Amino acid sequence: MEKSKVKRMYCEENNAYDIIKRISFPRLVGSAGERKARNIISEELNKAGYDSIKREKFETGFYNLNFIRYLFLLTGILIVLLGILFYFNHLTTILLIFLINIMIIKCHIISSSKEIKLSKNKFKRYETENIYVNLRSKNSKAKVILLGHYDSKGQTFSISLRKILFSNAIFGIIITMIIYIIFFSIKIFFNYIAFEFSLILLIVCMIVGVITIINFFNKTNNNSNGATDNGSSVGILIELARYFKKNPINNLDIIFLFPSSEEINLGGSKIFLYTHKNEFNKADTYFINYDVIGTNGNLNLITNYGYLKKKVSSIKLKTLFFSAANELDIDIKSICSPFGIWSDYLSIVNHGFEACWLSSLTAFKKVHTLEDNIDLISKEAIKNVLNLSVNTIKKLDKNYGD
Repeated sequence: MEKSKVKRMYCEENNAYDIIKRISFPRLVGSAGERKARNIISEELNKAGYDSIKREKFETGFYNLNFIRYLFLLTGILIVLLGILFYFNHLTTILLIFLINIMIIKCHIISSSKEIKLSKNKFKRYETENIYVNLRSKNSKAKVILLGHYDSKGQTFSISLRKILFSNAIFGIIITMIIYIIFFSIKIFFNYIAFEFSLILLIVCMIVGVITIINFFNKTNNNSNGATDNGSSVGILIELARYFKKNPINNLDIIFLFPSSEEINLGGSKIFLYTHKNEFNKADTYFINYDVIGTNGNLNLITNYGYLKKKVSSIKLKTLFFSAANELDIDIKSICSPFGIWSDYLSIVNHGFEACWLSSLTAFKKVHTLEDNIDLISKEAIKNVLNLSVNTIKKLDKNYGD
């Protein structure tokens, strides 16, 4: 089949663009903007032909974000003390090493938890909602969940700087631990400790400690319009919902899910999975996450994740997306989930479902800033995402045909 015949307009990118423009305003959890966004999503789904719109309420809060910020502060202070005390008191530094490792483990547990941790103070909790519609097919042989969170946030540091600080802090701590073990082993086995060793460790600890402490000052605010993160996904998903309502497929039930609280604790996706996971068979349920998308440049498909040992979340979805992209002559690149970056995709793979994350990371440096506005959105990019999604879903549906 010739590519020119395949690359036709499946959906109306202008409609998706108009929805993105309509929802591009600050939408931090707990704000009036977030509540306004919920109503816009419901209104647009009604326009797309959906009468039964599910709105599931849940409580969320900033506990995780704030806890991790204070973990960075305390860990940075402990690392500085480690460098200062190494030459004078090894027993104390061993205790510090133990505490630092506890901090790292605690940070990992919070980041990868399947549950939402809430503050005991009820005034620091916020009620929000997941919104979704379920489009049933004729045969209902499998399910695909298309999701894109609708909340937004701003932050003190740019996403690029935050990534650098976060990764340097983590790897810096690991390097510090290695240097400490080497120097301490020399002291124990050779009964030798030079002042130069202590000076080297002190310099390393001061640098790593300060970098770690700086992470504490990255605070959350409501100063981003969130056009690419993640208003673009909302517009794209609603247009896909409209298209498949008018052009039903035979074998795949499609759920269009708009989670909230992604920006502060991946709360919406965690609650949705906790509530509905028993309704989904892992052998025939697929998740496609849309996050930071709709800008010019290559599309990125993320089906790999993990830091030390890379894991693959779905070979099938990767194969189908690349086959569809080849037919449509759309540039797409496979990448691994970036280090230190959160997305609802991670909640899904932690539950063991087949999943992928579609993104346009060319605008990533402007995420969570005032520059994340409608000017970044490209109608051509939206068209490519829509066409690619429709083609891929139809291929997946065909796999379950008779």
